[in-house]
Amino acid sequence: MVADLGRADWSTHSKRGLRLSTGGKSGDLEGDSGYPLEPFLLTPFLNPGTRGEERYNRSHKQTRVIVEQTFGILKSRFRCIHSSGGSLQYHPRKCAKIAAAYMLLHNRCVRRRIPVPELLEDREELEDRIDEPQGAHGNRGQRVRAEIVENYFA
Repeated sequence: MVADLGRADWSTHSKRGLRLSTGGKSGDLEGDSGYPLEPFLLTPFLNPGTRGEERYNRSHKQTRVIVEQTFGILKSRFRCIHSSGGSLQYHPRKCAKIAAAYMLLHNRCVRRRIPVPELLEDREELEDRIDEPQGAHGNRGQRVRAEIVENYFA
């Protein structure tokens, strides 16, 4: 887990988060329970019924915490991506390039021991929702998630 987020290195967290959030498969996304379950968008189980599902949910939650903390650090260092400082009004591809640039700049700051500015408060809370919305692909998302639980968490 993360000991000192002020000196965190993005690459360290992205590797750990990638492994946990994708179940070892490249290309899957992780979302909280407010998102619909899709074959490519993995969400937690509403009511885990097995130890594997409980482990999956625990891993999912740990990954989400790391990602949210990392976003908090980046939003504090680069205020243009925090909602209080505006937002990026560009095409998603350009936003991805900008995000890659500020992650590289953050890593450089970490290596040079430049402190992270005081963390900003986000209006969004890490809250667990009570529903489990289904996506457009119906049961395919459930099958993909069940396969990941069976292969990596059971």
